[in-house]
Amino acid sequence: MIVTTEQKKKPNKEKKSEPNFVFTLKLDTEKYQEDILDKCLDIGRRIYNACLNELGKRYRLMIESKEYQRTIKIPKNDENRNLVLQELNKKYRLTEYSLHDFVKRMQHHFSKDLDSFTVQKIATRCFKAFKGQIYHTAKKIHSKKYGELHSLEGKSNGTGLKFKDNTLVWNGLSIKGIINPKDEYAQMSLLRKIKYCRIVKKGVKYYLQLILEGFPPVKINKNGEFKHKAGSSKVGIDIGPQTAGISSNDKVILLELAPEINTPYREIGKL
Repeated sequence: MIVTTEQKKKPNKEKKSEPNFVFTLKLDTEKYQEDILDKCLDIGRRIYNACLNELGKRYRLMIESKEYQRTIKIPKNDENRNLVLQELNKKYRLTEYSLHDFVKRMQHHFSKDLDSFTVQKIATRCFKAFKGQIYHTAKKIHSKKYGELHSLEGKSNGTGLKFKDNTLVWNGLSIKGIINPKDEYAQMSLLRKIKYCRIVKKGVKYYLQLILEGFPPVKINKNGEFKHKAGSSKVGIDIGPQTAGISSNDKVILLELAPEINTPYREIGKL
């Protein structure tokens, strides 16, 4: 990388994003462990809603202030406008780190169920969603109803949610991950450094997503050749909530996303 004299004088403080990929494995859970995880998800949902409610209060106070009313009258192309708005966000504690302070007391109350790092990630997740309302890029952010929070994640693999020796260790639980010993892709993926873990509930089953450093391993067949070689033609992909459509000069394919986790919700409800 070539660094100019101007760049040396004004170093870029932004962190360079490193490549990472997600490896998902099913957890071999027992019923009592699923009950504990269900409880943790619901506590996380309540903390998320509390954060959302607090941000809403702070935001209403800001937009009702005379300072804010004066600022929004400044032309949008004026650089001072954004600077003043940023200062107002800090003044009214509409920042991610102020929300981390807000959830500290709640985390102490639920310390037996959720660790501080997982609770901080819930606050971060809520703030990222609410930013759309602050910057007018999204409509009102709604609270999550019972059962609508489907995942919890940690900040690193060293604290809170941890994956070690093919086992999820968290909240007094030790749950083995289901890994096929003949799955070379899985074995190669697990050699990578784990950045953090995420528990995901799909239907009634629990999965663990490992966010790993680097690029995903290349799949190789029995002859030592790449399974998916790069071609020369153009391919179009249209990904929907349940299916993915793929179109090329040779083929048109409609794939169902994750068909193995489809759950008969209506039948379960009737039962």
